[in-house]
Amino acid sequence: MVNLAVAAVLVIVALCSGSALSVYAIESYDAYGEIAVPGTGTVHLPEGEIVAAFVHSDDGRHSTPDPAPAPTLWLTGPGSAPEPRIVADRGRRFDDTSTTHVQLWRITVGAQGDYDATVAGDASGYAEPRISFGRASSGIWLWALGALLFAAVMVAVTIGGDNLIAFLLHRKS
Repeated sequence: MVNLAVAAVLVIVALCSGSALSVYAIESYDAYGEIAVPGTGTVHLPEGEIVAAFVHSDDGRHSTPDPAPAPTLWLTGPGSAPEPRIVADRGRRFDDTSTTHVQLWRITVGAQGDYDATVAGDASGYAEPRISFGRASSGIWLWALGALLFAAVMVAVTIGGDNLIAFLLHRKS
């Protein structure tokens, strides 16, 4: 019965640790560039799928409208590059220390290069409104770490549960 309690505590600690790590890892974002709303500019984009998010500064002193506005985005690629495919995909909202991000689009870029971007729309009421182009950092290592941690907890409880309990009880005495 004590082994089961120790196992439950260790699994809960492992899951809480994994959750805390996943919030950090999943929220991380590799940015390739930003364009003001409204505005035009050039961003260097890699081949593959990227996301475009509405971003604004948030110093906590101003009230900002919610939900995020719905600007319009146009991308023009270099010479022979295929036209990027832009799909509306309003994702979740996340905040870091001083900015708020709301995913608006998923973009499939056929060839790496410099893309001319135009963003149109009204973003009044937001501090420093812009569209950020980037890619969510891969969290595959986090799943591997979580599986490894879970396996280690199970092995520790199965093989050395009695020793762990004896150690913990001996230490308290």
